[in-house]
Amino acid sequence: MGKNVEVERLTNEATSVVDECLFRLGDNVEKMGDFVEKLKTLKTKVEAEMQNHPSIETGDVIG
Repeated sequence: MGKNVEVERLTNEATSVVDECLFRLGDNVEKMGDFVEKLKTLKTKVEAEMQNHPSIETGDVIG
């Protein structure tokens, strides 16, 4: 399995996990808010660890 295929598989899996969590949280605004805050914390940690990685915000294309 090539690197790009593995990256795509993991990206799809991560998206699926987040979607499933949001579905399960349903209308529970408090728990969904907590979940979003946890995602923001995780994002901050990833950004700190991957400081030199191209960013979608800069218009760089991942491919």
